[in-house]
Amino acid sequence: MQDVIFVPDHRDGQRAGRVIAATFHTHPHSEEGIRQEPSLMDVLAIQSDLELEHVDYEGEYVISRKIIYLIRKDGTIETVGGSLAILGIR
Repeated sequence: MQDVIFVPDHRDGQRAGRVIAATFHTHPHSEEGIRQEPSLMDVLAIQSDLELEHVDYEGEYVISRKIIYLIRKDGTIETVGGSLAILGIR
């Protein structure tokens, strides 16, 4: 079975009449050896979403077990920081 992400309607970069400033998904796998960082498929999905072309859209946050990443519309990937620290989990 392959993981599938359902993306709700977001015409004109909005959801329920509000501008989408950022999106996110998780890479929660805890087993060693399983990819935690964003994949090429993640990057291409962000770049190909024409509804999120507005200037207020930051990008897609990928929350992994240890690190939070940000995929920008231009395809660059930034390391935001440690997941536990950013999310305030002790």
